[in-house]
Amino acid sequence: MIGSANFGLVCVAVAVGLYAVILVINAWGGFGGRLKSAIAFFISGVFLNVVALVWSVFFVQMNSVVGLVLEIQNVIILAGMVCFLLSSSDFIRMMSRA
Repeated sequence: MIGSANFGLVCVAVAVGLYAVILVINAWGGFGGRLKSAIAFFISGVFLNVVALVWSVFFVQMNSVVGLVLEIQNVIILAGMVCFLLSSSDFIRMMSRA
């Protein structure tokens, strides 16, 4: 469990992240094709980072998987970064075709 000041900061970060996801999902219907794919990866990246923040507050940081000690929060953040990378590459491909 984290300290109360960090808990407040995490709560604000989770609220901002969820607001960003909701905001983009509401606008998502107006997008099409490649842009919709890029936005989907972006939403996934933000959501995974929100999940990582919540995980860090409520669950134990270290887990043992097949003899390896992993911080699950870091694995979730890595998945979010991969989603951001995929989103960025979709945006770059769209810009190069324009």
